[in-house]
Order: sequence, then structure tokens, then C-alpha cells
Amino acid sequence: LSIIQIETDHEPYIMTIIRDITKHKKAEKELQKAVDRYEGQVRLFEGVASTTPDFVYVFDPDGRFLYANRRLLEVWGMKLPDVIGKTCHELGYQQWHHDMHMREIGQVIKTKRPIKGEVPFEAPLTGVFGIYEYIFTPVFNPDGEVELIAGTTRDVTERKRAEESVQKNKN
Repeated sequence: LSIIQIETDHEPYIMTIIRDITKHKKAEKELQKAVDRYEGQVRLFEGVASTTPDFVYVFDPDGRFLYANRRLLEVWGMKLPDVIGKTCHELGYQQWHHDMHMREIGQVIKTKRPIKGEVPFEAPLTGVFGIYEYIFTPVFNPDGEVELIAGTTRDVTERKRAEESVQKNKN
């Protein structure tokens, strides 16, 4: 409802405009529900991703980080804003390691299939070292094209040491 006073020929008039905004308000409520659901899903995802001892991360198709969970950030000694939009090389990975992951990301995009690997890694800032198993998995857009690459990485250093010990004892 809008009301304004106007004057014509020195006569005051009141003009009112009434507009039905029922559909607008209903759409606004539906949008808010969708936003609330989305925010709830984000909180759930972040809650799960931040409590795992594994690394959880997301790359764009150019190999730039869009997300890294709390555990990976701790190992890197970084905060999320320092990581977003950066490649492995820009985060201090050795060139061979960066190049390997870029080839693998390209392969995931081309084949639309996950790829697994294992790699030794030392975090440049913290010196944390380990042997890590990882998987890069395609995330598809509605058209079936790879939109993102999700990854998880697990520290398998202790398992590798145990396997080496068993192997030495056999010989």
C-alpha cells in the first residue's frame, strides 16, 4: 500500500496504490527456505570435513584450490584465504609434485573417472612429512561435464613403515 498527497487545481487529493505482493512474499519465503537448507548442508559438510584426520579438498579444472579442510590447513601451516585460488606450486609444492597433480587433474577431466595415487610429501612451511594415498574424483555439472575435482588424502606413513618392517623380517 502506498499513499501520496497530490494537488491539482489547488485541490488536495490522496492517491493510493495497492499492489498484491502475495506471490512475491511466497517466493521470498521459498528462497529463504532454500538458503537455510543450503547453509545447513554447508555446515554439515564442513562439520564432517573438519573432523576427519584425512585431508579433504576441492580443485577447479585449472588445478586451483577452492577448499581445504582444517587438517590439511594445519599440516600446511596456512589459513583458508591463503590457499583459495592457488595451485600446488604456488603453495610451495616441488615442481615435479605440482606437475604430477596437474596431469592427474587433466586425466580426471578427460576420462571423467577418479584417479588414485601415493606420494611422499613434506609441507614447505611446517616440515610435516609423510607418505600419502590420495584420490581425485570428478564432480559433474548438470550437463555431465567435470566441473570440479574433489580429493581426499590419507597419511599412510605408519602403515608403510610396518610393511617395510615385515618385509625386512621376512628376508
